[in-house]
Amino acid sequence: MTGHFIHCTVKVVKPALHQLIRTELEARIQSGDLPPGARLPTEAELQQEHNVSRATAQRVLNDLAQAGLVVRRRGRGTHVADSARHVNLLRLVDPRLGSAKIPGEHRVLSAKVVPAANALVELPGIDDDAPVIQLVRLKYDAADNPFTIETQAIPFALAPGLLDEDLVHLTTREYFAANKVPGVRACMIEDHFSARQGVEDDHMNVLCLGGRVVGPEVAWDLVETFLAAEFSQAERHLRRLGKVASLEARRSAQ
Repeated sequence: MTGHFIHCTVKVVKPALHQLIRTELEARIQSGDLPPGARLPTEAELQQEHNVSRATAQRVLNDLAQAGLVVRRRGRGTHVADSARHVNLLRLVDPRLGSAKIPGEHRVLSAKVVPAANALVELPGIDDDAPVIQLVRLKYDAADNPFTIETQAIPFALAPGLLDEDLVHLTTREYFAANKVPGVRACMIEDHFSARQGVEDDHMNVLCLGGRVVGPEVAWDLVETFLAAEFSQAERHLRRLGKVASLEARRSAQ
């Protein structure tokens, strides 16, 4: 919208195709036309029915899965979820990115520090006796309807003040964006090359995945690539890390 006090011009923007298709499927799920357990169209079927690309069809199904409305399983297809699901919604974030907050508040079911071995979600690379903050919260949508249970496990060393925050409104993404953690080298990753190269060249130690654009199968493949990669120890890469450490030390001294 552009203009001034007495005149304005309004530009109507047509919703993206993936949003239109997702809205249609979501309405069918909410109305019961697609009951729990019902199979959704495959990516290929969505492509043919709506004349869209595979990427668009994949995004539709991934968005529905992220919202907890469907479950996607490799080789078995996409089906309407039976009930609210437990998900690990930890979004370790590149601070340059904006909010990904979904409208609606939380009801805190549990908030405590537990050994990593006792956490409800697995934390690869964390010692079993390392303390982690475990949050279990019921998420409401903008209309105050409960729609998913969020289970988050966060290493205590990364967020020692987290339990002092307003857990009803807090999103993990915003917390990490506002509280830079010294020693954390994070990057948003969408492909295998970056998942490997980020570790080999930049010693990346936090993998950031787009919750609404990366499906579960792709996410797991990227995590495995990230965990298998090793820092190169090349001189030019060590110099780069030294500069980052110097900046962090300067900030801590302020």
